[in-house]
This record gives sequence, C-alpha cells and structure tokens, in this order.
Amino acid sequence: MMMMICSKAILKSRMKSCETKLEWSRNAEQVGENTGTYECPQFPLAKVGAVAVAVAVVAAAAAAPSGTGKGKNWIPAELLDMVAGDKSRCMEEHGTTQALIDQVNEGNLVNDRSLSCYMFCLLDAFSLVDDEGNLEAEMLLGFLPENLVGKGTEILNACAKQDGADGCERVFNVAKCVQQKVPELWFMV
Repeated sequence: MMMMICSKAILKSRMKSCETKLEWSRNAEQVGENTGTYECPQFPLAKVGAVAVAVAVVAAAAAAPSGTGKGKNWIPAELLDMVAGDKSRCMEEHGTTQALIDQVNEGNLVNDRSLSCYMFCLLDAFSLVDDEGNLEAEMLLGFLPENLVGKGTEILNACAKQDGADGCERVFNVAKCVQQKVPELWFMV
C-alpha cells in the first residue's frame, strides 16, 4: 500500500475528487503530534472497484462477515484491513452484533435501530453521507470501475434518495431498496 502525507483539508476532500481514483480513510492515522498532517492510504481504483460496488449496493463499507453470507469472497483483503477499525467502532457504538450482521447476509434485513445506525456509521466513516445524512451517490459512482457504472447508476437512481426521520432510517431504507432490487449482490459488513 502506498502512503502520502496530506493535510486534513485534502484528506476530507479526497472523496470529492473522483479524478484521483483513490480510496482513503477519513480516520487515517495522524502523523506527528501537532503537525496537522495525516497518512492517507491510496489504493488503485481496480483494487477497490468491487468494494465500491458493495458499498453502493448495500450502503455499507466492506468488511468480511463471519457467516456464510453472499459477497465476502470477492472483497479485496486491503479493504478488509482498512475498514476493520471502523467496523468494530460502529458495532460497539450502536450495539450491533455479528450475529445480526450475519442474519442480514442470509437475506433477512431486519428493521433494527442498532443495525441501521451501524450502517450509517460506516458510511459516515468514509464520508459517503452528506451533512443531512443522505447517501452521496455521485461520490460512490465515481469509484466504480467502468464496467459497473451502468448497474451502479441504475441501482442508485432507484434507491439512493430515501425518506426517513434521520440518517439511520434513510440508510436502512436505501439498504432495503437495494436488497429488493438486486438480492444476488446483497451482503453487509
């Protein structure tokens, strides 16, 4: 994995610039105590393409489920490592269990507040929701490989804009829509 040093402002805008074709972590490690610089993981677009699709189709960042759910065999190892910390943090913050995640991966998306806020937490960790808690569909599409942009656009056009009382509820409604439209691509982290 290549690393670069960038300011917090550049780090926060990384997802806004699809031309960079890089994946980054908003929770990158700070370099030095008060330097204001961060190490930013960079992955070639080809390596994160499948994961970007996973994020787009399930409204969640990718990490390996421990159950037998669909999708886990095509997730790049680099991404699994990158999101492991956020997955653990979001599970702990919202009281989500791996058993609940595994249940979702078996096709049973339950309307559970801990689950919906867990999904929102993961998306927020990678700046894939806006300040109002809506999915940043255009940002996701910018990271898809060319051969998947059409399907991703179709899915996001149908599912990205959802009503809900808050970001957790809207993200759950996105996930429910995606699961109904493309159950063969469904998986969760």
